[in-house]
Amino acid sequence: MDRELIAYLPGLMQDYEEMKQIMQAEQPCVEALWEACDMLMKEAFLDTETETGAEVWERILEISPKDTDSLELRNFRIKGRLNEDLPYTDRTLERQLLALCGENRYTKELTSENGLTMKIRVALVARELKAEVIALADRIVPAQIVLDIELMYNINSALKRATHRQLKKFTHLQIKEIVLEGI
Repeated sequence: MDRELIAYLPGLMQDYEEMKQIMQAEQPCVEALWEACDMLMKEAFLDTETETGAEVWERILEISPKDTDSLELRNFRIKGRLNEDLPYTDRTLERQLLALCGENRYTKELTSENGLTMKIRVALVARELKAEVIALADRIVPAQIVLDIELMYNINSALKRATHRQLKKFTHLQIKEIVLEGI
């Protein structure tokens, strides 16, 4: 550790053997205290927290995580809940979808052909967030608007640059539902 206790004593006292022994004996306790303070600071922020910090936030916000949720997904869920503002507006929903899914990882469209329908499509790379998007929309979108929330599947125009040889490694379902990188 770079915080040696002996260095905090005046130069005259640093020369005494008794003071060296006392400082050497106290050093592990001070190091443990600094590490505990560092961990406490990390737990205070969502970007650096561990499972312990996420559990505290989930208890406060009354969020029930799944056993299979990663820490990153749990933090997205917490951030989404913390970013909720009243009154709920279309702009609020846009801001929360952006915070939850990320830029260019969702689309949102409001249509009125058979009553009001809000279509939200979540990108395949953010597939694990679909349930969170559904929960968010259920809380924010007014009840008279029908929700249609699905994944943004691969479409034919996105596969134009792929050759038949590259695509024949996959089934039709895989081509539709997995993220095809490098094609």
